[in-house]
Amino acid sequence: MATHSDSTGGSQVLSSITEGADTCAIDVSVSSGVERNVAIGHCFNVTGGATTVVAHFSGGTGSCVQYAYATETKPITGLDQTASNTTLSGAVCGAGTTPTTTNANDYVLAMCAQDPDTTTLISGPTNGFFELADPAVNEATAAYFVTSTTGAQSTSWTRSASLTTVSGAIAAYKLQ
Repeated sequence: MATHSDSTGGSQVLSSITEGADTCAIDVSVSSGVERNVAIGHCFNVTGGATTVVAHFSGGTGSCVQYAYATETKPITGLDQTASNTTLSGAVCGAGTTPTTTNANDYVLAMCAQDPDTTTLISGPTNGFFELADPAVNEATAAYFVTSTTGAQSTSWTRSASLTTVSGAIAAYKLQ
């Protein structure tokens, strides 16, 4: 699961993920200022059938907006590598670059939130990632990739104007 939160009254961050009795965790979280927070987490060994995954946020006292991308994959055996990014680079919103993965077959989930949110997406994601359906606003984008060899993983998106804030995160999970 990848989430983005935006709060005008203080930093609002993903505090936990729950899904019944299944094991859930937040694997990487990054904040760039008060208004751009990104987190990626997982729930392993979900029993299947009708389930409800809940993202819990804490902090923030003003107007708050949250976006969550939930994906279902083949069974995952563990977390491989993570990275985050808050470095500005013109109009590029980068998720970060992981250390070299230890598993050849990984499911990689990436997300980037940026300001200003009035920009539009020009290109991306890069490096073979597939875009997930984005919300009807321009505050965040997310993508996934399935690897077949080990290596550092990264992706980025190019926006229509220079950015003033970037919060990106990427996590690689070992597939069975």
